[in-house]
Formats: sequence, structure tokens, C-alpha cells
Amino acid sequence: MCSDVTSGGRRCGTRSTRCPPHRPPSTRQRAGCGTLLWPTASISAEQSLVRGDLWRVDLGTRPEHPEQAFSRPALIVSDDRLHHRNLKMVIVVPATSVIRGLPLHIVVEPDSGNGLSAATAFQTEQIRAVSTARLTDRLGRLDLLSRHAIDEVLRNALSL
Repeated sequence: MCSDVTSGGRRCGTRSTRCPPHRPPSTRQRAGCGTLLWPTASISAEQSLVRGDLWRVDLGTRPEHPEQAFSRPALIVSDDRLHHRNLKMVIVVPATSVIRGLPLHIVVEPDSGNGLSAATAFQTEQIRAVSTARLTDRLGRLDLLSRHAIDEVLRNALSL
């Protein structure tokens, strides 16, 4: 029987020893073994995606070191024009509560507008595209000064 555990804490249930990898299926699809394994989020009109917003994003449970994984805050950095084209993808910068003081990390303190609960470092070297199905909760909006700092680090890191 497949030993992979689903997001709800139950086993996949496939009796096959050659169960396919459990990747996030697209909206309302099931994984190859038949069980809906990944929570699907539908972003409503009032929760439209906007550059500069902070969302909790589920980056999965099996990272390749040193990639980030698990559920964590992330900043949407993709252009708003891409969000209105039904691409179902956004570009995000994941965050961590571990403050290392690296030059590619921008530390943001919590305030009433951003929804963060502790000082958070945005890891610009971890920039990635994710499915909108991985966005679980809107936390808030990052202040303009912090967004400009992250934009500047991204420009330098990506030679833009």
C-alpha cells in the first residue's frame, strides 16, 4: 500500500507498490492513484492577487536542500497584468522567521497592515513561480519601503 500521507493526515490508499508521485493536482483533479491529495484554493474576487500582497503559501513537504518548504508567508512580486490572464501562477518571494542577516534577505517587522506575527526575512534568492492553488490565506500588504527594498535586491540578484 502507498505510504504517502495526504494533507489531511490519512494514507493515499493505493494498493499498488508503484504509486505515482503525489504532486499537487490542478483544481478539482485527483492524483494518479485516485485520492485528492492536495488542498485546492479558489481565489475569490475579493481576494484578487495584487503585487505587494502577503499570502500564506504551501510550498510542499519534500524540499531539495536548500529550498524552502512547508506553509509560510510569501510576497507576490509578479506583475498585476499577469494575474488577470487566468495563468493560475504567481511569482513569490518566500519568507522565514529565521533571521540570518544575509544581504539577499530583507527583514520586515510585523505591523497592522502586513499580518506578520514576528520579524520575518524575505529570501530573495528563493524567488519562484507557484500555482495559485498553493495560496491559502491572504495575510496583508507589505509597506512601500519594504517592497522597494525587496525590488532593489531582486534587480541586483537577477541583473535586471
